[in-house]
Amino acid sequence: MNYFAHALPFLDRPYFVAGTAVPDWLAVVDRQVRVRGKQAEAFRHDARPWVAEVAGGVLRHLGDDARFHRTRAFAETSLALSVCVRDHFGGDATLRPAFLGHVLVEVLLDATLIAECPDRLDAYYQALDQVDAERVAAAVNLMAGHRAEHHPRPTVHGSRPTADNFMASHPTGRLGTAPIFAATTPGVVPGHKNGTVPLCAPFDTKFGTGPRLALLIGHFRRERILWNYLEDDKLLSRLNQIMRRVKLSPLPGDFAALLPAARKLVAARKSELLTGA
Repeated sequence: MNYFAHALPFLDRPYFVAGTAVPDWLAVVDRQVRVRGKQAEAFRHDARPWVAEVAGGVLRHLGDDARFHRTRAFAETSLALSVCVRDHFGGDATLRPAFLGHVLVEVLLDATLIAECPDRLDAYYQALDQVDAERVAAAVNLMAGHRAEHHPRPTVHGSRPTADNFMASHPTGRLGTAPIFAATTPGVVPGHKNGTVPLCAPFDTKFGTGPRLALLIGHFRRERILWNYLEDDKLLSRLNQIMRRVKLSPLPGDFAALLPAARKLVAARKSELLTGA
C-alpha cells in the first residue's frame, strides 16, 4: 500500500496520518533507519499524544503492508503488471519488471482511490499541514533509538545537528532528488522525563536523519505529489524518481503507454486489494 491508502480511514487524526507515512519517508531520507513494530509499540500509549499518534500510524502502516502483500489479489496483479512490463520492453532486465509490478500496484491503488474521492486527498494534505514536522521527526527519533528490550538509549549529549552544520554537510542543498527549500532549527519539546527532548538528536545510524526527515515532510506537503498519480506523464516522472533513488535505469517515455491498461487492472481489483477478500 502507499501513502493515501494507509491514511484514508484516519484523516481526522493528523499525527496518525503522518505516522502512516513515516516508513516511506524514511526510505527516502535514510534507508539505514527503520522503525520496527516493537519499537513503535513501545510508544503506542506514550503520555505525549503526538508521539502516541505517530507510533500508532507507523503500526498501522506495518500491519497494512503485512496483510496487503499476502493477498492473492496483490500477487496476481503485481505478476500481471510485471509480465506486461517485461513483454513491452523485450525482457530488458535493467527495468526490473518484478520491482515495477510491485510499485505500480501500490501507486495505482492510490490513484484509483484519489480519482474516486479527490476531496479526501485535499483532506489528507490538510491533515499533514496541521502537524509540526519537527515533532514527527522527534517521535521517530525516539522510536528508532529504542532498544528491543524496551529500554531507551541514553540521550546523546554534546553537539547537536543545527541548520548551519546540516547545510554545510550537504553543500548542494539537495535532499536526494528533492530540493531543500529551508533549513530547520532544532528545539525542545515538553514532556520528556527531564522536561525536554532534543527534536533532532542524532539517530544511531547516521548523523542528521532527524533534520532531513523534517525537511522532507515540508517538501512532501508543498509538492502535493499524490495529485500527479492521476496523470500518466506526471506519474511517469514520479516513477523515475523512484528508479533513481534505488539506482535503476530510468523508464523510457513510451512506458506511459502501459499506464492506462495498468490503471484499469488495479481498479478492477481495488476491493480485493484493500480487504484481502
